[in-house]
Amino acid sequence: TLIFICLSIEVQGSCDGQYCCRYDKLKTSLGIEETLYCDDQVDWGFPTSTTATSLKQLNALAQMDYNIIRNKYTSKVKDSDPPSDQCIALSKQFLCAAHFPICVSQSEPKEGVCDWLCGEFDDRCSHEDQLYDEYCTGSVGDDCSSGNIPNAISQALSVSLILWCLSIV
Repeated sequence: TLIFICLSIEVQGSCDGQYCCRYDKLKTSLGIEETLYCDDQVDWGFPTSTTATSLKQLNALAQMDYNIIRNKYTSKVKDSDPPSDQCIALSKQFLCAAHFPICVSQSEPKEGVCDWLCGEFDDRCSHEDQLYDEYCTGSVGDDCSSGNIPNAISQALSVSLILWCLSIV
């Protein structure tokens, strides 16, 4: 059983024959080596029908939306209400989740941004009504895009499991 678990970890690196594939594995299978804007945020499934060009474009769109918010913050135009520090801090997570809706399976449609993340964005970025309306209408609680808060924990567990597998083989 232990050897099977260790072998299944190795097999998970390929997206062949899957409708949805984790973002990082999809990126590797598409031959994209450079760092993209949302690499540190997206840790969920994405459709394997995605091309390298469209993956790069979605990253560019998320970064462009972030830059718009950041520029409002840095310019702090007199008589305007610029975004807060808390808004800037949450914007990358929110925008990557918005541009990369989770892919669960072929039979289930891609879901939107998690309702809890939309609530946080609405609280912290209350003047960003257009982005909120565009990405949070119909937000959901399950199988949703949330940004990559638990990714560091997930990566640490994966590395530990791989090292453990190597030690028993």
